[in-house]
Amino acid sequence: MIITCPNCQSRYEVAAQALGERGRKVECASCHAAWKALPIPEPQPADKMFSAEEEAELDAAFEEEEARAALAKPASPPAQVEKPKPVPPATPEEAARLYERRKALEKRQQLLKRNLPQARLRRAWRMVLTIALLTLVGGGIFLREPITRMVPDMAGIYAAVGLPVNVVGIEFEEVKTLRSLRNGAEVLSITANLVNVSGRSVPVPPVLVSLLDAEGEVLFEWSVVPQVQVMQAGDWSEFSTQLTSPPEGAADLHLSFLEHSSGNSSAASR
Repeated sequence: MIITCPNCQSRYEVAAQALGERGRKVECASCHAAWKALPIPEPQPADKMFSAEEEAELDAAFEEEEARAALAKPASPPAQVEKPKPVPPATPEEAARLYERRKALEKRQQLLKRNLPQARLRRAWRMVLTIALLTLVGGGIFLREPITRMVPDMAGIYAAVGLPVNVVGIEFEEVKTLRSLRNGAEVLSITANLVNVSGRSVPVPPVLVSLLDAEGEVLFEWSVVPQVQVMQAGDWSEFSTQLTSPPEGAADLHLSFLEHSSGNSSAASR
């Protein structure tokens, strides 16, 4: 507690227990005045209006009243959600400008992609592969004759794609057939022209003559050695053969070269 000298107003802090209940005489250290210092009485707590039980009952009553008031309070209306305003349609001029801007953006993006190192590398590879493929295809087409001479089985592949190969270099032209009777027997006569289309000197191999039925099946075959053995570039020669008593059902004729039967040949129907 704090005590004050009545003479010089000096203040001192002392314990309340040191003064006792009745107080005691003290002396000021500044002016040496003496007086009786009395203890200051401690404030007494105010008397409670209600006991703890009564306060608990009052709190419960207040809480019950607040709950009834909350139930009786009308619910607030739901908040109104503001609907987005419709966007007016663009005018033809605005649509045209938007389209032009979109096209310009796409063009810039394409230019950026084309200038990337990976894109340039892919274009270079595609160009190399395209040139290699064109070279391969072109060489296979223009060199199909020497290729087929080295690999005769390739003639069938070329023929399947519509590029027949004449390995021999000789073609059959003006193929004709004639049926006649000789000494009471039927004779089938076959004539044709052999034409050198290779542009070089070529040997003339034996000719294979095949008679086919309506389904294309072979009924009878025989070989004929032409009169000419070698043909120069641009030469042609006559070819003829006969067959006595040809088989029944022969409906078609096929001429080919015996040594290159997979090569180009001509056929004629009766």
